[in-house]
Amino acid sequence: MLNPGELDDIREEFIGPLLRGAYFKVVPHPNSAEPTSLILPLAANPAAPAAGNYKPQDVPWAPFRSRADFGVAEIIVKGGLDSDLSKKLIEGASDGWNEGRSRVTIQSVDEMQRTLEAARQYGVRFKSASVSASYKGVEHEIKFEYRDPWDWALALLNDETLGPLFIYNSAKKFYCEGSTVVEHEERVIDEPNTAETWAKYESELPPTDRRNGRKPRLFHCLLPLHFWLDEGLVTKHVTMHPFVFRPVFLPSHIRNASGNGGGILGGYMPPVMIF
Repeated sequence: MLNPGELDDIREEFIGPLLRGAYFKVVPHPNSAEPTSLILPLAANPAAPAAGNYKPQDVPWAPFRSRADFGVAEIIVKGGLDSDLSKKLIEGASDGWNEGRSRVTIQSVDEMQRTLEAARQYGVRFKSASVSASYKGVEHEIKFEYRDPWDWALALLNDETLGPLFIYNSAKKFYCEGSTVVEHEERVIDEPNTAETWAKYESELPPTDRRNGRKPRLFHCLLPLHFWLDEGLVTKHVTMHPFVFRPVFLPSHIRNASGNGGGILGGYMPPVMIF
């Protein structure tokens, strides 16, 4: 006579594992580095997204010497303070305005600017460029400042805090009901990589080499970006349209936020009408 454990083994071998009544099935694109379908049971309290094993830095405000130094510099930069106001703020904060545990150590505007320049090396810098176009028979040259989206994408790929969260391939996602037999299956599109456009262009990439049945060390993938242009922010004082890049290859709760992995200002686009 077979015990219950042996019966479970036989059933799984011939019928398959008993699934929950409702679950998600994720079928990766054939070019994916991990082509195995996933079963994601629907839990009452789903676990938070994995954030990897990254350990936060002890001094995330570096190269500033203290958290207070960073805070003062942030106020000056975001407020657009001139040199005189910046000097007064730094001197006042250094003399005891700040009663917290972090002490302001910056002594001058020049020192703050040197620290800001060191901090800028950690981000993607703006570049100067120009394009020429003929409009109504007149040749116009447009000069602008911008961030190179490719440089920014590479910077994200080298960020170890984001590595475990990257979405490298498209996939088809289905909501399913049933146990050993699927009684209901419905396509779900909840991220750009689960829609058709991503899969269409991924199919045009060279196929992943799976010779010898080993997991590929290298594979081709897309790094799509969302380009967002906000004409609504144009005012009497700001006549150019700011545009923002967002990394579609990161989950929505990250790319739509303002923190690490969120969108960045790519530059400003002048409207044709100003000519």
